[in-house]
Order: sequence, then structure tokens, then C-alpha cells
Amino acid sequence: MGRYLLFPYRFRNTVSARLFRLMFGHRFAAFGRGANLVRLDGIEGADNISIGTGAVVGAHSFLAARPLEDGGPVSLIVGDGARIGRN
Repeated sequence: MGRYLLFPYRFRNTVSARLFRLMFGHRFAAFGRGANLVRLDGIEGADNISIGTGAVVGAHSFLAARPLEDGGPVSLIVGDGARIGRN
């Protein structure tokens, strides 16, 4: 019974992640195969962010890669298979 209750939630997350990849994946420094970003609260500096293969960034996360002061290069690397988000 429980798996049927979770189906709409999981389906929404899957569709959301795939649409995000298609619409915004090219804006990142790198976006690995099978990477999923699910309903993020925000992204700053996507051109400085690399998402690894199979990485998952969960709902209500915020990714930022902007320098605090005008200056040197900044990068955020989420490694292959990494999981970021709430428990």
C-alpha cells in the first residue's frame, strides 16, 4: 500500500529532474550522466558548478559558487555518486 502512496511524489521528482537537466544542464561547468537536481531552492554561479555522474542534490538545497569579493576563480564540484540534501 505504501509504495502506491509514494508513486506521485517519486514521479513528480523524476519528471522535474529530467526537465531540469534538459532545460538548464548546459549552463553548468559540467553535468554528469544520471545526475539529478530535484526541486532546488536556488542556484548561483551555475557556470562555476560541476555535477558528477550519478550525483543527487535533493529538494530544498541551495548551490552557490560565487566569489565573496571580486577576485580569483571559484568552483564547486559535486563528485560522482555524491548525495546532498536533507535526510
